[in-house]
Amino acid sequence: MLNNITKILIPTDFSEASIQALIYSNLIGVKTNAELVLLHVREDLFDSNHDLILPIKGHEDLYKSIDERLDKVKEKFTDLEKIGFTILVSTGKVHKSIQNIANQIGANLVIMATSDNVKGFVNGVKRYVLGSNTCRTVEVCDIPIITIHVNNTKKELKCIVLPIDIEDDSTTDKVEYTKNLAIAYGASIHVLAIADDAGPLENVDELKRTLKNVCTDLQQHGLEVETNLLHSVDIAIDIVDYSIRNRADLIVIMSKKAKSFDQLFLQSEERIIIENERIPVLSLKPNNNIGE
Repeated sequence: MLNNITKILIPTDFSEASIQALIYSNLIGVKTNAELVLLHVREDLFDSNHDLILPIKGHEDLYKSIDERLDKVKEKFTDLEKIGFTILVSTGKVHKSIQNIANQIGANLVIMATSDNVKGFVNGVKRYVLGSNTCRTVEVCDIPIITIHVNNTKKELKCIVLPIDIEDDSTTDKVEYTKNLAIAYGASIHVLAIADDAGPLENVDELKRTLKNVCTDLQQHGLEVETNLLHSVDIAIDIVDYSIRNRADLIVIMSKKAKSFDQLFLQSEERIIIENERIPVLSLKPNNNIGE
């Protein structure tokens, strides 16, 4: 199961996209009974003490304003009415702050928005749009991240797409995490093997063996599994298209971790998948700890 997910961090700027992340966090929180922590990052308060949690004492007005904005959101979105959130406010650059605060509080999962085209001021308060920071956060964060687009309508987890390829040396980690999610939610898994037509034939043979082994492992745990071998040139686009056609509720990918905050290199295929407008994406890092 997902016993080790005890604390979920949800960055929010109160944009429509980040509100979808708040709503989606309850889907995961219900099964894990995890604490849901709302994080509001204030770049305008950036100083030498950046990336720190601002204490309530001395910042009472700031925390009160966040409480009031959350209450207004709950009034508008009934899905949030009965959800309890712990509120934190921090300073610093958004993607750095999310990573550092997640480590400080011991978060096991981050759920955040991918895009929102609305910028500027709302009710006199500057908007700190999270969309432009999402890929950066995926690059630097060393814990699992679920990214949600503003157009998200997913409120259940019944179908998971799991792409695999022979160049991914962390397939075991990805399969294990996906297996635990599927068991917890009673979800089916579509294992999607990605074959490069330009590669040698032995690669396809190896991919077929990996696909068979993954399928056998999942079925041994009583899971409903569908396997597919996808011959592709535009891998990311085909993964997203396949997921949409099969009404997937989640896509699971393995993302490389940047060596530093200043050395960001999220591959274009990962970016395309993460920024898709229809389906939430779970980005894992190699050696992510996995619930038993």
